[in-house]
Amino acid sequence: MCSMFMETFNNIVDALWLGRSGTEALAAVNLAAFPIWMMYAVMGIVCVGVNSVLAQKVGETSWHPEAEKEASALASLGIAMSLFLGTVLAVAALFGGRALLRYMAGDGSPLIELGYCYLGFIFVFTPIYSLSEVLMAILRAYGDTKTPMNVYLLGCGLNIVLDPLLIFGWGPIPRLDIFGAALASNLAFLIATLWMLCLIGQGRLAYRLPLRREKYFSWPLVWSILKVGSPPALASCVFSAVYMLLSPIVSAFGMEAVAAVGIGHKLENVTYMFCYAVALACVTMIGQNVGAKQYARANEIAWTGAKIACVFSCGVAVVYGFSPDVLTMSFSHDPAVISEADRYITILAPAQIFAGVCVLIDGIFAGVGKTWPCMCVSIPCSLLRVPIAYWATHTWHMDAAGVWITISAMCILRGAIMMVLFWRGSWKVNFAAV
Repeated sequence: MCSMFMETFNNIVDALWLGRSGTEALAAVNLAAFPIWMMYAVMGIVCVGVNSVLAQKVGETSWHPEAEKEASALASLGIAMSLFLGTVLAVAALFGGRALLRYMAGDGSPLIELGYCYLGFIFVFTPIYSLSEVLMAILRAYGDTKTPMNVYLLGCGLNIVLDPLLIFGWGPIPRLDIFGAALASNLAFLIATLWMLCLIGQGRLAYRLPLRREKYFSWPLVWSILKVGSPPALASCVFSAVYMLLSPIVSAFGMEAVAAVGIGHKLENVTYMFCYAVALACVTMIGQNVGAKQYARANEIAWTGAKIACVFSCGVAVVYGFSPDVLTMSFSHDPAVISEADRYITILAPAQIFAGVCVLIDGIFAGVGKTWPCMCVSIPCSLLRVPIAYWATHTWHMDAAGVWITISAMCILRGAIMMVLFWRGSWKVNFAAV
């Protein structure tokens, strides 16, 4: 939870400083946030797959000693796959990033070059981000969540210090504006990742790098990672792509609407990251217990996680519903941006309950390696947002609120369906009368 809080706080800090740099800078970085979501979604192919399958292998060692070697090979394979995937993403973004932003913002928009300045430089470091994510997934699978927390604390702490220095300049450091925000994030997490590699290399953590080169590549292991990681990654990619498709609809209502939706997403991340943290714990704990054939305990963990997510999400919904202005005015001094962001958060408040619990249930399904039902629910609910939002704004002639209502309604629908699946026990795989 602390790790996810720091990641959310890190994104909020970027927005807070850039908001003081001007509405255009804030809108541009918010526009670039959607392709960055896509980047992390694609990384999930490896990270989610490794976390789930490796956790089950770790649990399996309690009754099958050979599983320890398989776990080590699986971790090494995950590292290699993450570096390859990160490189592919970097090349794709560098050549296609500007065209994507042009579609989202519209031809001639000043946000295109500003957004690409931030987006392009972030994506140059994608192999580093990808490596960092998979290393933390490996450590979580072994039950070590303290080290990922320390990595986030170091990375976010450095970013908090570097952000104002590089954005606004100080002494001999020139003012870099939006490029400075990207540079601060890249430097901070490069240092944090190198520190984590040093700890792993010294053999001080639950996972250790192999002392000698061993054969780790195996198509069955690759398939086991892809089989678990691909469905949630595909669902996340569609989710991110839908927001890109919605961007032209939002952009039609002005730069203030673009900035407002970015602020809203930053605040929504509070619910997402907290519940995602509990979900990650469920992936590891359920996976280890399923691997050890402790099905009753896995069931208890799932219900405990669901209760935690529900209580927290309800609390967030109350705060967002009754006092959005206290939160949104911290990001911008533009009254039009604050007004639109207040409306966005108020409309999205009830959906926070369903969104938070849904994220947790996704983690429960991932823990047992059964991720396709979540994908089958998520993708249709995400895709429906585009035609409904278009219909609301063009046929019913609603303003940006039509988009906000559509997002909220589809979020509630998806969460309700996932709650039914969880209640019926659809996530249980080969459980013995639990």
